[in-house]
Amino acid sequence: MKKLKSHLKPIIIFFVWFPLCVFPQAYLWPTNASDYLSSSFCEFREGHYHSAIDIKTWNTEGYPCYAVADGFIKRLRISPFGYGKVLYLQLEDGNTAVYAHLQKFSKAIDKQVRKIQFRNKKYCLNWWPKNLKVKKGDIIAYTGRTGIGVPHLHFEIRNKKDNPVNPLVYYSRIKDNIRPKLLELAVIPLTKTATINGSFSPKTFPVTHIKDGIYVIKEPLYTYGKIGLAIHGYDLADDVTNKYGFSHTDLEVAGQKIFQIEYDELNFSTTEHIYSEIYYPYWAEKKQVFNKLYLESFNPLSFYNRSLAADGSIEVYENPISFNITVSDFKKNRSIISGELLPAQKYSIKVINAVRKKSWAYVKFLALQIRDLKFFTGKNNRTWAPVEYFEILEGKIENSEHGLLVRVSLKDSSNLYLKIEVNKKVSRSIYFGLPDIAPEKLYQPYVLGKKLIVDIPDLNPNTQIRLLDDQVKLGTSFPEGENRQVLIPGRYIIGKPAALMISSDSVNTSIMNLNFDALYPNETTISSWFDSALVIQSFEGSVMDTTLFTVEVLDIDTVLSEFPTASQIFEISPRNFPIFNSVSIRIQADSLPAWGQWSIFKTNGEDKISYLSSKIDSGALHFTTRTSSLGKFVIAADTIPPEVSIIKPINGQTYKRSPEIQIEIKDLLSGIGDEEDISLIMDGNYVLPEWDPEEDLLTGILANDLSVGNHVLTVSIGDRSGNKTRKAVYFKIE
Repeated sequence: MKKLKSHLKPIIIFFVWFPLCVFPQAYLWPTNASDYLSSSFCEFREGHYHSAIDIKTWNTEGYPCYAVADGFIKRLRISPFGYGKVLYLQLEDGNTAVYAHLQKFSKAIDKQVRKIQFRNKKYCLNWWPKNLKVKKGDIIAYTGRTGIGVPHLHFEIRNKKDNPVNPLVYYSRIKDNIRPKLLELAVIPLTKTATINGSFSPKTFPVTHIKDGIYVIKEPLYTYGKIGLAIHGYDLADDVTNKYGFSHTDLEVAGQKIFQIEYDELNFSTTEHIYSEIYYPYWAEKKQVFNKLYLESFNPLSFYNRSLAADGSIEVYENPISFNITVSDFKKNRSIISGELLPAQKYSIKVINAVRKKSWAYVKFLALQIRDLKFFTGKNNRTWAPVEYFEILEGKIENSEHGLLVRVSLKDSSNLYLKIEVNKKVSRSIYFGLPDIAPEKLYQPYVLGKKLIVDIPDLNPNTQIRLLDDQVKLGTSFPEGENRQVLIPGRYIIGKPAALMISSDSVNTSIMNLNFDALYPNETTISSWFDSALVIQSFEGSVMDTTLFTVEVLDIDTVLSEFPTASQIFEISPRNFPIFNSVSIRIQADSLPAWGQWSIFKTNGEDKISYLSSKIDSGALHFTTRTSSLGKFVIAADTIPPEVSIIKPINGQTYKRSPEIQIEIKDLLSGIGDEEDISLIMDGNYVLPEWDPEEDLLTGILANDLSVGNHVLTVSIGDRSGNKTRKAVYFKIE
């Protein structure tokens, strides 16, 4: 028996030691506010990933925050913006716990912070203290809402590389038995020849939940060429309604894993590349987040399993391809989308020729495996009536395609639309007897990276479309239920105005000018418009891929009509691609009256403008700014000073002790930039200004209680254009 025990001893030691090595150290939960989250790790934020979990505090401030383990406070930072009041706790295991948006620090820490603020005469603080050791469970701060957002605790765990990791790795207390909810699938053409359901443009398809987290797409997906998939949805947890981001996603094609992403560790140096991971055009246009299930060569993010011998893209030509998308949350609850990509050419209809003679249509077309054939007609492409009579005049088989010449009764010569339906799955609509189309109604261009897609209404299949200057004949797509589409590779229209010419037997020739330039990755580009009235410069890394853009001059809109401008309004579009490291915009002023505080502003198209820069070359009257988004830009003057209302103390009031100091400050144009624009003086002495920009509220903090007698508080608030408002109140303490 003793011998048996001696053999067991090392085994027992192994199993005691093994969990300590494999499983992370158990940390104390950082607050007693709740065990529920309002946001998850690596959720989408505009321009970056969320680097933490947000713990719910039920719209209340003041819950204690605890040291999650032994360590020392290595940094304290205070700002009116961003993290607000934030504490960095260095833990003994080498990790760092970060607590942000705090109401205040512990009493002992706050006392030291106040001394530094008054000594520096600055509210903002970035302090690296020495010997501020704490024990696990010590109260080190209190939850709040400083910086940005409603009351909550933003809690990070950063590893030894200072990269945030998912804090839930260290905790098991979050209750989550709910599968991710999936809403839509996007199919995105990745090459100039790729199509989805006959369109060069990306398409979205709703997904239907069957049971137990299984989803299907009920609409057929007819694809051709190289495409990528993207998924739109969110995660949920028990007992709360907050929507979270996904934790893990796999894509399998024909049983082979071709894509995998897991949001486990975030590198701050690449967080702005979130726009590489989501499909940015849908965010810019619809404010919807679609997570891409393919990896582009320029994407530097570290979430991907790059050991896979695939990048997630799928090529469909001759055979159907099945796929499965598995989306998981941190608790391993899973949802799955199963679907099939069908090869487009097996289901398409190729119209060779189509003419109308009075109430008869003659259509020659090709299709594969025709088993069922129907025709519909109507006065427009929204109302269809079945054709009662048609004749097949000629039929033959060419390269496995059925070619037919059909005579179709339109019944009424005013029925200008005809739709062909084959095998109850696919159809094409054709327009006959086209009226002349005015050039201004010819198209609606849509920039898709380095491609331009042009939608042209009501054109029959015989229309010739080409670029006039280079004699480039353009291919077209004619998807059901849409206008005819033309795809123009950017290289054909960059650098000089190109003319798109449209002509056919039934349409007079129409010409539309296309004036585009491009931003290129990894190089500096300079683009000048309207005799250098506007100059755009990009830099290495400004964009990740070649991107087309154009510029228009706009009339003064209602937003700008109420204050003076010194240039034209330039609209740089489209807005559906991300700028990573900003571009420079230089605008030439027409003239600059001396009375104005002139700056570059950007309008948001709604009810206000945003200040960008007052940087000027006064000799040339050039204003320059950097921007990370496109839109409408103008030189204008902010002549309106900030609004200031002193709420407390009340002018002429008598108090028994030092009153609270609360001031409402607003500036709707250029805005109040930072605390350098704010001055609070009590009887000639500095008052610490604690500013909440979201609430437009300024709280004054005195270094010492006021003495008995008369006092005066002087407030001076400036905006970023240099306008100032000064006010004072007089009161007494008895």
